[in-house]
Amino acid sequence: MCDKNVASTARCVSLCCAGAKFFAALRRVGAGMEHAWSAAPGKFLCRFYGCYRLQGVFMKRNLQKGFTLIELMIVVAIIGILAAVALPAYQDYTIRAKVSEGIIAGSSAKGVLSEAFQSDGVTGLAAAATAINSTPTAQKQSKYVRNYCVGPGTANPPVGACPANNAAPWVISVGIAANATNGIPTTLDGLRINFAPNVGGATPTAASLGAIDWACTSVTNQVATARALGNRPVGTLPAKYAPAECR
Repeated sequence: MCDKNVASTARCVSLCCAGAKFFAALRRVGAGMEHAWSAAPGKFLCRFYGCYRLQGVFMKRNLQKGFTLIELMIVVAIIGILAAVALPAYQDYTIRAKVSEGIIAGSSAKGVLSEAFQSDGVTGLAAAATAINSTPTAQKQSKYVRNYCVGPGTANPPVGACPANNAAPWVISVGIAANATNGIPTTLDGLRINFAPNVGGATPTAASLGAIDWACTSVTNQVATARALGNRPVGTLPAKYAPAECR
């Protein structure tokens, strides 16, 4: 039995549990033996149940263990590393999504020039360029597009009217609008993406036959170079903000 003279609480628990198992075994021997043990004072039974209560205390203490300081520090470090990698990538992604509106604006001008070339060759290109450049800037602007013009592709489109230019190489330059309210960094304001027409891998001429193949460039033109497109003047928009085709 677990008396007060037992020094170790853990040993008390062990003795009580062993006695409880022995008592349960004796109860199965017979009614007479069970009566003999039942007639004894109820100390043993009380301590039998007390044993399990005491065991529960130890188990509860073991289950209440939490994270150590080093484990928490490791978790915080992992979260910090993931944030440092993911946030810049996400910001670049959101800017590319907004710049894509400039791609749409350039696509509308590409359609006009392509149709003009198919119907009237380079004469049609010149006429279409004049029409695009004379269109009021307000009709070409949007939240993310400052302006777009047709010309040599060597200058960013102005805020106002486009220069009167309808000569080769008929490059469509789309200027990006960036300000404090539209979410594009202001350092990108006015920078351009170029769309340059190619027929047979070169600037269209009066002798050119076939459909126009467009080269898209940002500050780099590696994709257009790999496609062997000769008319490919570079733009000024950083490549990481441009679609993959325009890098």
